[in-house]
Amino acid sequence: MAGVSLTTNDQIVFTADVSGGVVQATDFIVIDNTESGLSNGGLTIASIGNGGTMQSGIYYLYDGSNNISINVPSVTVNPKIGVVTYLRIRGTGQVTLNASGVAGGEFIVYADSGVSNGVKSVVLTKAGEYKLVCTRRTISGTVYAQWDVTVSNDRALRSTTDLAEGSNLYFTDERAQDASASLFTSGSHTGISYSYVDNSNVINSTVSLASFSIDALSDVDTSTTAPTNGQALAWQSSSSKWIPQTISGGGGAGTLPDVVTGTFTTNIFTPASLASGTLEITYLLSPTANSTVNLTNIVPSVNNKGLKLNFKKLTAFYVLVVPSSGVSIDGLTGGTDIIQQYACLTIQSTGSSWIIL
Repeated sequence: MAGVSLTTNDQIVFTADVSGGVVQATDFIVIDNTESGLSNGGLTIASIGNGGTMQSGIYYLYDGSNNISINVPSVTVNPKIGVVTYLRIRGTGQVTLNASGVAGGEFIVYADSGVSNGVKSVVLTKAGEYKLVCTRRTISGTVYAQWDVTVSNDRALRSTTDLAEGSNLYFTDERAQDASASLFTSGSHTGISYSYVDNSNVINSTVSLASFSIDALSDVDTSTTAPTNGQALAWQSSSSKWIPQTISGGGGAGTLPDVVTGTFTTNIFTPASLASGTLEITYLLSPTANSTVNLTNIVPSVNNKGLKLNFKKLTAFYVLVVPSSGVSIDGLTGGTDIIQQYACLTIQSTGSSWIIL
């Protein structure tokens, strides 16, 4: 085929026409079917419509969506055996090739469908490039013209329906759904589980917090000091965490501050250390002589910042409230006094010292 560029993409497979003894290629190697290549190769490009007759050596194009019927070139048996023409269907319409007007003409091989003797027309149902070659056939000593239709680029006429699956499986919605569901349902999950309902094509998720405690939150600490009955979480700015504390005040629901009656021994009252998280406590003082309240067991620190100590003196005797060693009350390390009967004193922890409110 002079002037036509060939590539070796496809295997050349030959099958024999048993009845006529003619060997014919039914799966041609790919022809360069770009229009510019064919034109440069010396083939004339032309459009064709319903009822048209093809001429030898011309590359015909059909772009329509309607089904049409066209005729193969009209040739006699001799000397025009070997006439070749091409047809490319680029639209969606079917093309019927008709050889009924050709003396002795019939189609033998077409569209990769094998041998069919005596057929006067064939229907090309898929877009692609076809090659028509006029060969000869001898029946009972008489030579006839036969038109062999081959597929120049067979792959253009096939789909995945024609191919058996190999190791790379075809995409389907069901396979994609199953693969996605497998990713969700397999593996390990903490606090969440997935179930795939295949017939509904949905993935359901269930969240469960049963295996978690509030201490799992990064800004909550109930491990350092376990909560006790009646406590609630309160923000501690020094640690930037919510910790268990005894909530007091506010006039609403909550826990009121503890009230402790001070017991003086040799005119000294030493309050006991407080539970972690205590926010406020009140001491009732009834000294029988001038006395001292010693805060040795209650030292201001970052862990009790904001703690309030309330002192209520019920008798007329003088009381001196003395902080622990090295700690001051309003800047004084020697302590502060409560003089008048029924007088009150409230001091609050700053995290390192006491201040009078």
